Amino acid sequence: AVLALIIQFITYHTVESVVNSGGLESYGLYSNMHHFGSFASLILPVLVYFSTQIKGWLRFLCVAGVIVAFYLLWESSSRISWVAFFSSILIAILLFLRDRKLLMGLAGFFTISFIAALVSGLAAIKNRIMDILSTWRTEERVTVWTDTLNMLGHNSVKDWWLGHGIGSFRYYFPDYNTFKVDGKVVNWNFPHNVFFQIIFENGLIGLVTILGGMGLLMIGIWRGYHQLEHKSDRYLLVTLFILFWINFIHCALTLSFYHKYFIYPLSVIIGISLILLEKTGQNKPLKSLNLFQGVTNFFIDKMPVLKRWLSKRKIDA
Repeated sequence: AVLALIIQFITYHTVESVVNSGGLESYGLYSNMHHFGSFASLILPVLVYFSTQIKGWLRFLCVAGVIVAFYLLWESSSRISWVAFFSSILIAILLFLRDRKLLMGLAGFFTISFIAALVSGLAAIKNRIMDILSTWRTEERVTVWTDTLNMLGHNSVKDWWLGHGIGSFRYYFPDYNTFKVDGKVVNWNFPHNVFFQIIFENGLIGLVTILGGMGLLMIGIWRGYHQLEHKSDRYLLVTLFILFWINFIHCALTLSFYHKYFIYPLSVIIGISLILLEKTGQNKPLKSLNLFQGVTNFFIDKMPVLKRWLSKRKIDA
């Protein structure tokens, strides 16, 4: 994690020194500010966790990494990454903050954040926040969401329940797209809103299934936190909880639900969470996965209409 942070930090400033004179922005190894911000926001909780669990010079290395990660988060200028990160911390505080050490860690956490913000430049951060407050009505996402709602309004009853299939948004949306830049229509492959995307592509059944699964995972993490014996396991579970919400909130406003930048971290978060929950005896539903997969395949074979949930084209990657 620290090595990845160092590489991104060096690349960011190296590229910036080359392109800044031309009025361009540097995102280091990433193609845009949101991917850059997502990297910084996801690596931060990991470094904070390890800085509380290890000792010696490695702890100082992790603390230094936290400061650098905060700096890169502010430098990314991604307001969505800021919202995802700090709102996820707030959710975790409301649910888990009962431990004195956690409280002390949180105080240090926000202190380091403020220091990093000072280094990055409070004026630039303030400008980014004030900009969205004054222009949110004309923000591109608002236009796309309005057009998406108009498209959803033409759904049939079957489409509302089952959707149009994974990856179908990009093929239907051009007929409803009104967003233009310099008079030219800009294409959108997904609506930058996972709820609209899931409803359109997977229907209400898909939305309830996906959100229900996520809800069960969150309940399991909350119960597991109170059942795990070792503090290190509990802190790791809280870290995974924060990572889940950072990843989900960022995806909800920036990515396709099936984008690799969302699915890959989600897979790791779920996998480690389930390993920890297994220690609490909450792994019983896992034993039914094979049965669930068999039942799903049976219904897909017997009900061809369900095959619309299967992607026939390459999805966003």
